[in-house]
Amino acid sequence: MARIDEQIVQAQAALQQRPGDAGLWLRLGMMQRHNGDFPGAINSFTRCIAVEPGSMRAWTYVGFCFLDLFKLKEALESFNFVLQLAPREAEALFGCAVVHECMGDHAAALQLLEQAIDADPDHAQFYAYRASLQATHGGDPALTLSGFRRWAERFADPLTAAAAPFTLDRRPGRRLRIGYVSADLRDHAVAYFVEPIFARHDRGNFHVCVFSSGPEDAVTTRLKRGVDQWFDVSAMDDAQVHQLVRRQKIDVLIDLSGHTRGHRLLCFARRAAPVQATWLGYMYTTGMHAMDYRITDGLMDPPGMTEAAHSETLFRLRASAIYHPPADAPFTAEPPLHARGAVAFASLNNLKKVTDDMLRLWKRILEAVPEATLTLISAERTLEEALERQGPRLAALGLPLERVCLLPRLPMADFMRLGLETDIALDTSPVSGGTTTLHSLWMGLPIICMAGRQAFGAATASPLRLLGYEELVANDAEGYVAAAVALARSPERIAAFRAGVRERMRASPLMDYDAFVRDMEAAYRLMWLNHLAGERAYTHTGYDLQQEIAARGVLPRAA
Repeated sequence: MARIDEQIVQAQAALQQRPGDAGLWLRLGMMQRHNGDFPGAINSFTRCIAVEPGSMRAWTYVGFCFLDLFKLKEALESFNFVLQLAPREAEALFGCAVVHECMGDHAAALQLLEQAIDADPDHAQFYAYRASLQATHGGDPALTLSGFRRWAERFADPLTAAAAPFTLDRRPGRRLRIGYVSADLRDHAVAYFVEPIFARHDRGNFHVCVFSSGPEDAVTTRLKRGVDQWFDVSAMDDAQVHQLVRRQKIDVLIDLSGHTRGHRLLCFARRAAPVQATWLGYMYTTGMHAMDYRITDGLMDPPGMTEAAHSETLFRLRASAIYHPPADAPFTAEPPLHARGAVAFASLNNLKKVTDDMLRLWKRILEAVPEATLTLISAERTLEEALERQGPRLAALGLPLERVCLLPRLPMADFMRLGLETDIALDTSPVSGGTTTLHSLWMGLPIICMAGRQAFGAATASPLRLLGYEELVANDAEGYVAAAVALARSPERIAAFRAGVRERMRASPLMDYDAFVRDMEAAYRLMWLNHLAGERAYTHTGYDLQQEIAARGVLPRAA
């Protein structure tokens, strides 16, 4: 099967001969969008429209490309244009829902999603997106599970019921074949976590394969060097990826995407491997019977607290992730407030995660610390767009705009320099920071956060507790405001945090890459033992692995 980029070249060559082929222009635009060439995709969709003005799909995907470029106004205009002509165009309704979520109007997003599902009840993405929104803003673990189960019952579980059995080499300690599946193995947050892992797997006990379904860049080239086999599956459908994984005889298959763009969950639904687990890329359940485990830890998912939100068995590592900081991350032990004379707050999470309730809390903090400033990062790519789209929202909520610095989306090098200008980071709720939290800590910033009831709300509290900064974790909104104000009035605490946080991170499981990989490999081995035994007796890595394997009569092969 040719790669996506090869197919793009072929389609462009064909269009030189058939420039009036609207279907081919549409297909080219879809492939260009998949590869991240959004301007090129807009051009192709526009050429499709020029040939076939009534192509609602092309008009709709112009809107999605604007959405990819974080041009929310243009995206909404495109979707609304389609809906004026075709009020039940399901993908345009879905696109409007995504725009409204990005603008913080989650109630409108859910309403539009219901309309999209009513118009097209067989579109899997709509159900998963609705489940995610309901989980995030509903707060009930049982509701989280029921939403994703509705997706799985309709689209995934029937495929699982038809899956063919496996013929296995059942030796407990033999070399296992591990597979990772992701659309994000490039300059993406996922790469910060997996790059140290790929390079450190014990090749004597594990053969490592990657099945990549996304675009590639220089980071991809680095990642490829760390694995035994790399398969570009971007041009394959889910059934073809399933067949490929089966041919590779993968024993343990790891999903790194969850219900994010480019996922291959329907490959997992077909039972591509005997043991299947989801990890890292998505803080929710998949809802699927075929996904055996969700890999986590005891801080992100305290035992007995979040099982009701998952269809998977929770398998707890000592720490659920590691952190590999960017190479260009300048640092100074001197807090900026010493030179400025006033505290600088910042929320470094994308404004998509910022609800109106969070903005009201930050307004209270600024009122209590009248000399302080607040920096926010918008999803828009230019300052002008950020001010045009986000400024009115901030003003309507009464934030003091003269003390708020609104920035557009930043390149990584510029983002990491914000630590030189910021004293305290403010986390978001109900969805907390993830990679952004670890970047902020590496900058030297204490982070005020709220403890979440589910993993998507605990992704900041977890590393803070791991590092011994429990005092920064609030249980409710009142505690959040009080913690932020108290810290702002304690320059010595801010300075002490900045002076010590990087050393704590280096000494913690977050940056002990070798120990993490051994722990992850122990999890894979224990999951394999569970499969052989036909029961999930092991659900954490707190076992003597050699003893457990020996008890089954077979020692692991030597490295």
